Amino acid sequence: MTNLSSTGPETLDIPPPMATISPYPNPILSLHKRGCDNTMLFLRIIAFIFGALAIAMGLLWVCQGTGVLMWPAESFMLSDRTWAIRGAVLAAVGCILLWLVLRRNGSR
Repeated sequence: MTNLSSTGPETLDIPPPMATISPYPNPILSLHKRGCDNTMLFLRIIAFIFGALAIAMGLLWVCQGTGVLMWPAESFMLSDRTWAIRGAVLAAVGCILLWLVLRRNGSR
């Protein structure tokens, strides 16, 4: 589009890139576009990774502690209710961490 209202040389109105208009933006990579600096972006990515790992490890502990998953065979955690409770707590902490990272507004 050409801006015809200017008195000087013609200027072009350039639309924003299509990547910022996506209806399903990546919540982690779009943080930089929402005003987060590089340090905050790095910390949010690390928190996302720790949250996902905490959920996975917590679910593994719950399955081992309840006797659903009997692997590895020599593990001291098998069929021990204590580890099922600890796993549930760890998975809950991971869910909270992911929720904090993936909130849209990024505020407290």
